[in-house]
Amino acid sequence: MPVALLWAETPKPLETVNSDLPDMASIDDVATKKQVFFEFLNPIIQRVNQRIVAERIWLLQMQTDLVQGEEAEPWQASYLAQLGHEYEVEETPGSEAYFDQMLNRVDVIPASLVLAQAANESAWGTSRFALEGNNLLGQWCFAEGCGLVPAGRPEGERYEVKVFSDVAESVAAYFQNVNTHPPYRDLRNIRSELRYLGEPASALMLVWGLEGYSIRGEEYIRELTEMITHNELTEYDQRPFYAAN
Repeated sequence: MPVALLWAETPKPLETVNSDLPDMASIDDVATKKQVFFEFLNPIIQRVNQRIVAERIWLLQMQTDLVQGEEAEPWQASYLAQLGHEYEVEETPGSEAYFDQMLNRVDVIPASLVLAQAANESAWGTSRFALEGNNLLGQWCFAEGCGLVPAGRPEGERYEVKVFSDVAESVAAYFQNVNTHPPYRDLRNIRSELRYLGEPASALMLVWGLEGYSIRGEEYIRELTEMITHNELTEYDQRPFYAAN
């Protein structure tokens, strides 16, 4: 199993990453506001990607071991089932179909794409939902009282904008959402095809799998593409973290 170790330095533990949103509204200079926002959010994104890559490496090794006829230890079988539950895969843990679905879902999302979405959805961390709910990525929930009711919500609609304990929880929920839910199947399939071709998971390609993220559809995708290119966000994709094929 090819594994590339790309860390240039030892990563900080998750608990040492600051997840308290800076006072973005107090920053008047546009360039400074952007830099503060990106430098605050990027370490949180990288830590989630780090965890996902560790899971992916383990799954790849288990797949190899099982194909070669080794039997899973009880703790390994339990962890296969746990990961399957977390990623909403109903196939029998350890089966070929299980690994096919899991490896489609347990994979990184480029920091540049997450940064662009967060900036777009939260108005650079100044929106009501960012300030009151630590929700930088416009995530909804559907149980009454689960979040904040949007001021312009149409009559009869029940959705709310979810409230999180901190920004790190919001980012982790975003990854879970994109990596499991049906509207983002296209993104996951694009990512899998790029892996098959030996290409990196390019944000400018994966973004085309996010048409279902906003009612603005293709206009939303073009906004994100412009934000990624104009702000040179792919620079953040070069920041070191583990990668596994």
